[in-house]
Amino acid sequence: MSSTLLVDPSARRSSLRKAAAWPLALLLTAAILGLAIAALSERYFAILFGPLALLITIIFWAMPAPRTVPLHIAWLALVGTLGLTIVWPSYIALRLPGLPWINMPRLLMSMFLVLWLYCLFNSSTARRQLLQDLRDYKPIFLFLLGWIVVMVLGIAKSHNPADSITRIVNFQLSNTVALLAVVSLVRTPAQLRLLAIVILCAGAFVMANGLIESRLQSIIWLKFNPPGFSTDEKFVTELLEGVWREGNYRVQGPFFVSLSYAECLVLTLPFAYYFLLNAKSWMMRYVFIAYILISAPAIYVSHSRLGVVGFFLVGMTYAGFFAMRSWWASKTNLFGPILALLFPVLIVSFLGAVTVSNRLQTAMIGDGGTQSSDDGRALQRKLAIPAIMRSPIVGYGMAQGGIVAGFTMPNGAGTFDNYILLVALDNGIPGLLCFLGFVGWCILRGSQTYLMSNSELSKMAGALAVYFIVFLVIRWVLAQQENHQFVMAVAGMLVSILRMEKQNKAEASASGAAEPAAAHTRR
Repeated sequence: MSSTLLVDPSARRSSLRKAAAWPLALLLTAAILGLAIAALSERYFAILFGPLALLITIIFWAMPAPRTVPLHIAWLALVGTLGLTIVWPSYIALRLPGLPWINMPRLLMSMFLVLWLYCLFNSSTARRQLLQDLRDYKPIFLFLLGWIVVMVLGIAKSHNPADSITRIVNFQLSNTVALLAVVSLVRTPAQLRLLAIVILCAGAFVMANGLIESRLQSIIWLKFNPPGFSTDEKFVTELLEGVWREGNYRVQGPFFVSLSYAECLVLTLPFAYYFLLNAKSWMMRYVFIAYILISAPAIYVSHSRLGVVGFFLVGMTYAGFFAMRSWWASKTNLFGPILALLFPVLIVSFLGAVTVSNRLQTAMIGDGGTQSSDDGRALQRKLAIPAIMRSPIVGYGMAQGGIVAGFTMPNGAGTFDNYILLVALDNGIPGLLCFLGFVGWCILRGSQTYLMSNSELSKMAGALAVYFIVFLVIRWVLAQQENHQFVMAVAGMLVSILRMEKQNKAEASASGAAEPAAAHTRR
């Protein structure tokens, strides 16, 4: 009998169809994308990410399973991308004919997305870990999903749907991917420490950048354009208009505004305090003490009150957390109760110093030179509330709320500083509740883990709780979202810590149950 007769014809046709599926899908989608790029204007390019993502999914589904999956390479690529995102100037982009401006961090994040999806499709471990975290820590993912759903629904109310769609796509590419990638790739405490160290190294780079810029009183990045990269001249002109206020040069570093620069440095400080309190040698403690001390002038040169307030808020909040943990960890040790009782004295002393010191008072509260800024924020709040009430369910669409509120600067440009109110304007009250729920969950679970556990991992959870407390306070006066990818990655770190804490407790419980059984067997 011929061997060809033993082959099922239907099975052969099925294998041929599967083998031809991804080349045909590739050709068809490439043709559609090519026509779309030629026909659509630049502002609609973000819409093309939908079919592109579908194409990548089909390709990875049809590919044979590899012997090994580069999860470690994907993790290093993510860490490098997150670090570069912090230090790369947002106003320097890759310019290619016929394409919109391509920001370097966004380009790297897109490339990482392909690598991450490849790993996710081919690694059952990564998929299982992500799905288990989605089930175990459902609230944070439900808050994020609810926020995204409201963003999408808000397109119907948007005065500029193309801009709103672009912002939503960018949110998924930069923020949602950062959160899910960290959750799916982190498996060990060493990976968390690596990311924390990279964040501090990026912060040190931004810090040095700021101090040099303060010395030169000019944005040093404008003189640095790699081959193929350029800056938008109109935007740079507007950028330079904001670096001076009341005769003071306001350092901006690689960010659009000085407040984002100050926020970035403030948000690295919880990691510095974490390593300071948990370093194994005094040499390393001196390094982190130096980081904290040098960050003070680096933040001050931004002439940003939120930066100065954030600097002291991180220190005092961390001190309060550390005092409570020390007290609860040991009922017989007097060190914890003494720290807890001294904490109110620390707060009162600090408030007294602010009252007595004119320089400190000006840096934190402001003076006559900041009155116009205070008046502007008060007017924004006054304009925002009625606008929110006119569309309380889905808002006015991404990037449209500030325009609808109608607040403009003296030069006629629209702006909005309060991110809490801006979320309500863009995404309605449900969107605001989802955002606050997301941040509040991170604060609650981070604090709970830090105070209720004695493990090494729980100590980093306390730093992350302080991180989100300070982030929420800053959001009341800053709407710029340049550090949001950084924030979402830190949220992924917290979920990873909670998972590893749960695994460690389960292993300890199993080990404790096994020991009596082994002793009984020996008897």
